[in-house]
Amino acid sequence: MLYALAQEPQQAAACVVALSPPRLSYAWFCEGPKRQEFLDTYALAERHVEGGQPGALLEVTFPLPYLVTAAGYLEKYGPDERYDYLRFVGSVPCPTLMTFGSLEVENNVAFQGVPEALSELGERARQVSVVPVAGADHFYTGMREEIAARVEEWLRSAFPVAPLAG
Repeated sequence: MLYALAQEPQQAAACVVALSPPRLSYAWFCEGPKRQEFLDTYALAERHVEGGQPGALLEVTFPLPYLVTAAGYLEKYGPDERYDYLRFVGSVPCPTLMTFGSLEVENNVAFQGVPEALSELGERARQVSVVPVAGADHFYTGMREEIAARVEEWLRSAFPVAPLAG
């Protein structure tokens, strides 16, 4: 949704709530501690595409475990960094909330440094609010009520409701 709104700002959205969006950065992953795992997975995807099998399913573990086509992996994590939201989040035309669990930020390179990088964007991303959730993993295991309360709190502050006239 972040990408779509940045590319097509005329799309109608009152706000965006992004729960734990991973960073999709080729350069970041190439420099990170799991560099070799990323490059091996990327090379495997390239071999499938070059071999005429772009739809080959890959069960990847980096940056997160999921099933993806070889072509999809290359598109998502390619060197052009098309989907690295740190590059375009400042162009999203509506208030945006991004939440991150402290455990995912601590343990996964796809989230490390992201809250700080969003803060450094400053004026360019003035409509972006970052809410850390202490003790939360990527799936907010056991913390659904906590994350729901944080989102509700942000929505209420971003869109205050005037009291009814009596």
